[in-house]
Amino acid sequence: MSDNEATESLKELGLSTYEARVFITLVEIGSGTAREIASVTDVPRPQVYTTAHDLESRGFISIQQSNPQVFQPVSLDEAKAQLENRFETQRDSVFDYLESLEPATGNEAEENEDVWSITGKTAITERIAKLASEANQTILYGSPDLVDPSPDLVTALEAACERGIGVTLLAKSGQTIDSSWIDNDNIDIFYSSQVNQSNEYAERILIVDLDVFLLSIRGGKADDETAVWSARTTFAQIFCQLTIGNFEEITTETQIKSP
Repeated sequence: MSDNEATESLKELGLSTYEARVFITLVEIGSGTAREIASVTDVPRPQVYTTAHDLESRGFISIQQSNPQVFQPVSLDEAKAQLENRFETQRDSVFDYLESLEPATGNEAEENEDVWSITGKTAITERIAKLASEANQTILYGSPDLVDPSPDLVTALEAACERGIGVTLLAKSGQTIDSSWIDNDNIDIFYSSQVNQSNEYAERILIVDLDVFLLSIRGGKADDETAVWSARTTFAQIFCQLTIGNFEEITTETQIKSP
């Protein structure tokens, strides 16, 4: 990474251009006066003073009260902590405000829609975990990645088991599965050679209570996973019934708990 790239990254984290340049320069030279800083960066000397005091107020540098003043960066760990605290404070403030804007009915509008789409592995995993956490009777989940699942997903399925929900994993024959699921006596695992063989782009499937589903596919890009899902709708019920029907056909050749 170059100085210019580091400057752009610090700007994305909330620093101004001058603040980023001065801080990077101080990290490089250790400490310096306004004249010394201005000589190695394109920040005008008068602006160095203003920028340095702004950085001090943010907790990024300390100022030696001498004549001339000498500026010194805090440790990188301390600077990182300052950015994290700033981000968390801003995040909490804006989401507190957004929560105050939500109608009292919550997400009812979401449930009234037929089908929703969502893109990105992390967002899809979070949606799967949320839908699984709302299960009342059964959960069926299939994925080509069952060996290193998201901790949120593991927690959601384990919590479902503790509530007495019937949890079933659908895997391809020979597929490696995380030991935490293998060792969980409350999770049934069905292996079949026919899983995903009809569509090379099929990625993950979730069926909850026979009236909630999520189906994802993956394109050519590394994180180009897209999913459609529907909850407690006629469309979801029909999709679940058809899928479970096909599932019952292919499980005639399966073995439970061992590939």
